[in-house]
Formats: sequence, structure tokens, C-alpha cells
Amino acid sequence: VTHAGVNGFRLSGEGKDIKVSKDGWLYLEKPLDWSQVDHYILSVEALADNVVVDGPVIVTINVLDVNNNAPQFNQSRYTATVREKTSSGVAFTRVFASDRDDPETANARLSYSLVSQIPNNHNILMFQIHPDTGEISTTREGERMLKARAGIQYSRGEDRSIDALKTKFEEFCPVQKIPYEENPFFTCVERAELRRRNVDPLEDPDYTLIVRAQDMGGASEMSLSGNTRVHIVVQQNLWVNPGPITIKENLKGEYPQVIAK
Repeated sequence: VTHAGVNGFRLSGEGKDIKVSKDGWLYLEKPLDWSQVDHYILSVEALADNVVVDGPVIVTINVLDVNNNAPQFNQSRYTATVREKTSSGVAFTRVFASDRDDPETANARLSYSLVSQIPNNHNILMFQIHPDTGEISTTREGERMLKARAGIQYSRGEDRSIDALKTKFEEFCPVQKIPYEENPFFTCVERAELRRRNVDPLEDPDYTLIVRAQDMGGASEMSLSGNTRVHIVVQQNLWVNPGPITIKENLKGEYPQVIAK
């Protein structure tokens, strides 16, 4: 209810894109974006021939979020290493994505999943991902089957240069009449050895995972998603925990005695 003779309104405060008409209707000049401003506080005054006759009245406009921002990973590519025989379910790396929508709604509730594993021989997944945390671990099959690619083994203190590798090549193979770099077997061995020495092995990973993050918990056809890659190199695990060792007290014989290896 306003005074008689009111023929206009004046709007002040936040929101340059919010206007008021002469008959008191608030309207938008363009869409609002929750991720930029989630509410506006305005002051409205009633005018009669440009003279304030009522107000000001405080109006709060709350902006409701809609799902219009896809999840984004903090890296376009992740790199990780995992050792052979790593127990299934034990995380060895993690991916992370964020969503600019309202965190109090399902619009920003993310769910992680594996889209593909390359290679995927015999359709056996070696890895799994926690849908809520993004932690990546081996499956039971991965714990049992993951193997590091072998390279030429060196003795302690031996030269590890490419020239030494060529010498080793001659020790194992007949003399070749073609250059080393054109010999496919040597090229393969050289490549494997460079990987074994961790010379940028992640440029030639054992596995590549395509990971997806979906908002709305991944439970809606309206959910948005983003993808990333995880490059994984399998490393040798030279240490195997023997587990608890049981020894009888007062063992007879000469000491020191071997109790485990």
C-alpha cells in the first residue's frame, strides 16, 4: 500500500541488471549468475512527481543455482606410479575436480568413475576409483597381475650409459650388420632400459586411465561431466613382507641363527 498520487519508483543498491517499472514491477535486463552473486539487496522508494512519499523498503533477492557448470579437474593429466603386488583398495594416487555450482545442492555433488583403461587385455580392470574421494587403487586382479616391464639388469657399479648397453647387446646377440638404431630388437631393449632407469617413463606409461567426474552425483540425465587422464607406470616391488615370524624360545644350536630371509 502506497500513498495516493504515487506515479513512480526509485531503485538503489546492488544489482545493475535489476530495474523497477513505473507501476512497481521489478524486472531483469539479463540473466543472473549464482556463481558470481548469490543474492542482491535493494532499496525501493515510492515517488510522486519525483518526490519520495514512501519508503525506503528493503528487498532481498536470492538467486537460485541451476546446474550450468561442468566439473573441472585441477590437472588435465595426472602421473602416478604403483608397485607390483600393491594391496587392492590401497590408494596410490588421487584425482580432484571442482564444480562452481552451489555446494549446498546436488549440482556440485561429484561422482568419479573410470571410463576406460588402456590397455584392457581380456576386459580385466586392474584399477578402481572411489566414487566420492577420487582415490585410485588396484583391484584384486591388479594386485595379482600387475608386472613391471623388465629391463637389462646391471651389477653394482656397472656403467649404465647407452654405450654400455650396446656392449651388453653384443654379449647377448650375434653381430649385426645394421646400425643399432635401426635394429628393432635393440630399440625395444633400449626403450625398456630407459624406462627401467626412470628416464621420463611417464611419457610411455604402462596404463592410461580415462577418469570422469559427474555432478548431481552422476544420477541424473541432466548431469554435466569432465574428463582427465591418469598415466600409470608399474614399478618393481623387490620387497615382500614375510608377515609375522614365530620363533620358539630357547632354541638349541649355534648362534647367530637364521630365522628368515
